[in-house]
Amino acid sequence: MSIRMVRLFLLLSSITVSSYGQAPLAAVEIAWLPVTEAERAQKDPVVDKTAGVEAIFWREHVWDELFSQDWQRKRVVYVRLKIFNEEGKKAAAAIDIPYRNNISIESIEGRTIKPDGTIVPLEKKDIRDRDILRASGLRLKAKNFSMPAVEPGVIVEYKYRETQFKQDIFHMRAQMQQEYPIQRITYFVKPLPRDRISYGMRVWPFHCQSSKLKLENNGFNSTFLEMVPAFKEEPFMPGEPNVRPWIMFVYMEDGKREPQKYWEKVGKDSYNRMKIALKVNDEIKAAANKAIEGTADDNAKVVALITYLRRLWCKIWVDAGLSPFQPAGLDRTRLQSRNQRGSPDLRHRGPCPA
Repeated sequence: MSIRMVRLFLLLSSITVSSYGQAPLAAVEIAWLPVTEAERAQKDPVVDKTAGVEAIFWREHVWDELFSQDWQRKRVVYVRLKIFNEEGKKAAAAIDIPYRNNISIESIEGRTIKPDGTIVPLEKKDIRDRDILRASGLRLKAKNFSMPAVEPGVIVEYKYRETQFKQDIFHMRAQMQQEYPIQRITYFVKPLPRDRISYGMRVWPFHCQSSKLKLENNGFNSTFLEMVPAFKEEPFMPGEPNVRPWIMFVYMEDGKREPQKYWEKVGKDSYNRMKIALKVNDEIKAAANKAIEGTADDNAKVVALITYLRRLWCKIWVDAGLSPFQPAGLDRTRLQSRNQRGSPDLRHRGPCPA
C-alpha cells in the first residue's frame, strides 16, 4: 500500500461516528458583487501601467465536504476584469477553464458591463466543451466561452463552480499570481469541521506575504494578496513553484513540529519515492552522451542536455497532433493557473528547438 493510501485511510478513519451518513453542506452561492462608479470609470491600470487588461479582483471559495465516508472538494471562482485597450480585448474575449478526469465544471455565468452601466450577459449557447490534449492516456478538456460585447473600457466578469472527485484531499496549491495583473486576489477556505476529523488545516505561503487568516461570517477563513503583477515565463526558468507566489493549504495532524526535523523527513521520504525515477541506466547514459557530443565545457553540456529534453518534449506534443508550446490554442499561463492541485506542469517553455 502506498504512503498516500495509508494517509488517506488514516484520515478517513479519524472521522467520528456522528459524521457517518451526514449529508453534504448546503451549496455555497456566490452572487454578483456591485460594480462601483470608480470601476466603470477607470481609464488606466494600477498594477502594471502597460497592461491591456487587469483583474480588479480574483476570488476563490474552496471547501471540503464529507458524507458517508466519501469526500469532495468544491471551488467557486469569481473573476472581474477591466479592459483598457485592444490588446486587453483580445486577451479577455475568449476564456478557457481547463479540467481533467474526476473534475466537473458547472454553473458558468458571465457578463460584460459597459461604462454606461449596460449589462450584456453571457449566453448559455456560447459555452462549449473542447479537448485540449489527448496523449498517452491523458485527456485534458476545457470549458470555452467568448464573452459578449468586449471592447476597451468595459468590465468583464465570470464565475463558475468546480467539483473535484477522488483528488488528493491532503493539500491544495493556491496560485496567488495569474495571467493578468491583479489588484486583489483572495482565497476563502473552509476545511472539514473538527468534530468530523482529527486533522487540522495549515497554511504555508511561498514567495509572498499574504494577509493573516480572517474568519468570515459564513465560516470561511480568508487570506489575500494585493497589487500582484502578471506571471511571465522566462526561458530556462526554474520550476514555477520556485518563482511564483502561492499558498499551500494542507491537512496535518495536530501538535507542534520542529521545522528542520520535519523537512528533513519530508525530503528523505520524497527521495526514497523518487529513487526508481532517478536511477541511471544504460539507455539514459547513451542518450546523454549523444546529446553532449561536440560540447566544449560543462556549461555547454548543460545547455545541450536541456535542449535535447525540450526537443523530446516537443515530439510528444507533435505526435499528439498539438502545438508543443501552446496546447490547442490554450493560454499556457491559464492552464497552470487552474492547475491548483500540484499536478505535473504540462507546458513547454518557449519555442521548439531546432
